[in-house]
Amino acid sequence: MTAEVGTYTLLVGAQYYTVQGSDIKSFLISPELSGWIMDINCTLATIKTEIGQVQLNFSKVLTDIEVINGTVVEIHTLVGDINASIYDINAIITGLVMENGELLVTINTALGTITTDLDSIDGKIEIIDGNVVEIKTSLGTITTTLSTATTTLYVTSALSAIAVVLAIIIIFLLKKK
Repeated sequence: MTAEVGTYTLLVGAQYYTVQGSDIKSFLISPELSGWIMDINCTLATIKTEIGQVQLNFSKVLTDIEVINGTVVEIHTLVGDINASIYDINAIITGLVMENGELLVTINTALGTITTDLDSIDGKIEIIDGNVVEIKTSLGTITTTLSTATTTLYVTSALSAIAVVLAIIIIFLLKKK
């Protein structure tokens, strides 16, 4: 917020034993760019310029979108990055996916599909009733059914935890004798 106007370049290098890597990224801080975007409506953004207003169709320049914090979406386009409200791009939660042991949310928007973790949309599991789960998020409430494989995973994890606790209790009791 207090950085001076200009182009900034970050060079990051890392080495782990004999493996090395590096990456470089640049970005521009410009007071002229702030306030250019006047409105975002689905795939159209109204941009204020010196000669008037221009409408930018995101579907023609979009490269990537991602949820970054609650209801704020970062939109990567060929003409720069834009932060917008997720409500402005008509976001609707369409499903849950279990991937590598992590519960991910699929969100359809006017600009495309986002897959993100529950933390990025302030997701909290409110109710688990059998295989029905209710999750509250900054985008609304999801009610879904866990698949048999997912339910089996949760049951197996719970049984493993119980077995560990019982083993600790048994060891503790044997040491007391």
